[in-house]
Amino acid sequence: MMRLFIYILAVLGLSVAARADVSGTFELTREAAQDWKATFCFDESITALGFERPVADLRSKSWRAHDPGFSLIHSGPVSHLERADGKSFRCASLDITTNTMIPKKDYMPFSRFSDGGVSVFTGYLMGRGLRHGTWENYDLKATYRGLDGDRVITRNPSGLAEQFVYFGPREPKEIAGATLVIDPLIPASARLGVLSTLPRGNKLLEELFGFRPVQPYLVFMAAGELETSPSDQTKAGTLPYQILFTMKGKGSAKWADSDPLYFPRFTMHEVLHIWQREVWGDWLGDDHSWVHEGAAEALSYELMGRAKAYKAGQLDSLWATVTNKCRSLLAETSVHDAPKNSRFDAVYQCGALVNRMVGAALNPDAPGDGMIRFWQAMAASGQAGMRDTTSVQLYLDTMEHLGFGEDARSALLAFLKEKPLNPDAAIKALRAVLSAAAPSPSS
Repeated sequence: MMRLFIYILAVLGLSVAARADVSGTFELTREAAQDWKATFCFDESITALGFERPVADLRSKSWRAHDPGFSLIHSGPVSHLERADGKSFRCASLDITTNTMIPKKDYMPFSRFSDGGVSVFTGYLMGRGLRHGTWENYDLKATYRGLDGDRVITRNPSGLAEQFVYFGPREPKEIAGATLVIDPLIPASARLGVLSTLPRGNKLLEELFGFRPVQPYLVFMAAGELETSPSDQTKAGTLPYQILFTMKGKGSAKWADSDPLYFPRFTMHEVLHIWQREVWGDWLGDDHSWVHEGAAEALSYELMGRAKAYKAGQLDSLWATVTNKCRSLLAETSVHDAPKNSRFDAVYQCGALVNRMVGAALNPDAPGDGMIRFWQAMAASGQAGMRDTTSVQLYLDTMEHLGFGEDARSALLAFLKEKPLNPDAAIKALRAVLSAAAPSPSS
């Protein structure tokens, strides 16, 4: 009966409300180049250990129970570890094999470096323990152990937290406001783009939003599969004060070299995410990701312009490209449905365009200034404690605060929800409604 109860909870995604944290210790040990052991020990006995962050088939392919008599059971993207006899336990371990899969809109579980190093995302190891019939969060002190010669570099080296942890021989590079671990195969264009953009981004965020990082950024740049990956991918992941860039496949190096502004804008986008997390935590965009991704995309263009990165007319050309891409994507999906329709690029392109149109309504002569004004107001609302609403509603409330009427707000919401019969007409109609609203600069 207990095994059935646990299985049902797993199917439900461990959805039973958690109460007080279960305390204990966690140790992640790199036992060989591609082999890891994760050991959990709790101060009180538990009946099962659950891992609930959805991540395709990562756990079923790469994790297994280390201890005899234990089973790792998978129910879709949710997994839990328990004793085969159903008895409680205090300690349990997992054997994990390095897996560099690219999850859909989630963090790389592992990113290889060309010199044998590796970055590990620990968020997939976080979950809950089943104690006295109730799933409870666990709060564990952590130890991270590498191979001989490995440095271990992370934001919180003494706790199991959602973070990237680097194991490997690279010596970190220190610059003002950041520590970087850079794969020797990272192209010079990518490396220099990141190094030059971080301080510029910080300066602009302080000037525009009063944001001063409370700790240096920790930036990892991995290229361990640059020559071997059959597909080309450049992926970034941002966590509090951490950014991980992963380049896979020869094509990703060609992208970086062919466009000198590719990595600078990419970096600006990620720095904006760090600012967003500082203001809203991980809540912003949890309901609809166009809010934070669209804003980071739109504001990255504006901040790059303010950093004098674009030549005359280049920024207008880029916005024309964004509009064209959004128009094409809307022929396939609405903005709100884009993630489930596997067209996440609509979140970026159309989300950016929405921000641009709102900014243009606020300041027709300088849409970028309008976007800045909008997000200054939205950040002020976020800091005032808006966690009891959705991020889309916060966006609409900020519009109302700045003088947009009900017609404009309803038109925006309809644009986001609906897949239009005529995307070009839908974009033009929304632009016209927002422009007609034209709140005065003093609103």
